Amino acid sequence: MRSKRFLAAAVSLVIAAGQFSVGAFAENSSENTASALSADGDTTGEQDSAVSIAESKKYNTGAAASNEESKSYKIGDVDGNGKVDITDVTKTAAHIKGRKMLSQKGREAADINADGKINTTDLILIAAHVKGKKNLSVYNDLPVVKNPREKQTDVKLIEFNVDKNTKTVSWNAAADMTNYNVQFTNGDKTKNINTSDTNTSIPYDMFKDGNLTVTITPSRLVKTEDGTRTYDYGDTTGYLLKIKPEMIHGTITVTDEKGKAKIDWNAADFAAGYHVYDLTNTASDGKPKLLGDTDTDQFITSFPASGTVKLLIVPYNSVGEAEGVNAELTSGTVTEPDPVVDLAAPTFGGYYYVSDTNSATLNWYGVSGAEGYEVSIQIDGKWHSYNTTAKSYKFTNLASCTGFKTRVRAYKTVNGKKAYGSYSKTVTVITDGYVKCTTATPIYASAST
Repeated sequence: MRSKRFLAAAVSLVIAAGQFSVGAFAENSSENTASALSADGDTTGEQDSAVSIAESKKYNTGAAASNEESKSYKIGDVDGNGKVDITDVTKTAAHIKGRKMLSQKGREAADINADGKINTTDLILIAAHVKGKKNLSVYNDLPVVKNPREKQTDVKLIEFNVDKNTKTVSWNAAADMTNYNVQFTNGDKTKNINTSDTNTSIPYDMFKDGNLTVTITPSRLVKTEDGTRTYDYGDTTGYLLKIKPEMIHGTITVTDEKGKAKIDWNAADFAAGYHVYDLTNTASDGKPKLLGDTDTDQFITSFPASGTVKLLIVPYNSVGEAEGVNAELTSGTVTEPDPVVDLAAPTFGGYYYVSDTNSATLNWYGVSGAEGYEVSIQIDGKWHSYNTTAKSYKFTNLASCTGFKTRVRAYKTVNGKKAYGSYSKTVTVITDGYVKCTTATPIYASAST
């Protein structure tokens, strides 16, 4: 009685957990199963949260197989007594833990979601039914499909550029489907998510060299004509998510390491490596001289014999490059003329500028912690920058009928110098002289322009 009483106590925790998302719980099934079952005092080490139906057949005895033939097993009724109650929860928990294996029919009844294994997800669903939170009939009263479709494995990927503000990947709902199997992979790691929603969060920590693959497969639980429960799959959609590296943030430092200059910086998000350029010298192709590349957040080079060497450190990955950070190397010290701090990149509203024939006023949202903003406009291929403490800036004396690229970054004072955050995305403002005949001024531009 002691063992059963303690199992029942543990199961009560599982019943309470049935109020939460089954998908979220199932992602950490090993941890949660061990936690739910530890109350009987016999849990040691990490527990396996899933026992496949095929795997557990070896525990059947002839006597047990004969005895179960006389019972009627429905979904959730793992002991075949005609009802789903706390005993079924207890027996399923014991099976998952390996304490006492269910009979073959009991295992089929315990596999609520018909995924071929009995785990914490099934335990929560049975517990939720007992508590009245979710009726198991939805896993039994299923549409009949003559030929269920198999899951696609060969999917053509659609390239999709994202950034930190994208946050989620979404898709269109598939007709008659109830669930979506989402798989993220980067070649080394895989993350699977099952959801009934049509979007899910992007796991940014999984990007590798700026790339992350995601496939979305619609599915539904159905019955074949002979009554077997199985899955019917819709068309799989695949995306290759691509993200450029972020800028380097923080202070660049240098130390003398056996007579060499060892340059260190904070790793840039999503960077696969860094180009280190010498802006003081020019290569044969007319571009700044490349001192070298590194896939770490440090670089070792020689100190200049005299004078100052201006450096540019550029994060890169297979998708592209971030804006480089300037630094100077002189007599064994590196300074950063324009230090970068962790200020967010400014963003724009739905209508971000107003213009007339020879001027344009750019507007943006404020950045928390900013003292002011550097706003830049590109004219004839060159960037011109201006400082303001407002959240707008008016560019004047512009050519009419012309589009100009603009960008903004926030700043605050650090150690007596302006320290800059990340640039906003580049947006275009247009002087409106060319539409005066057909459109009343001013023009209001959408952020999607």
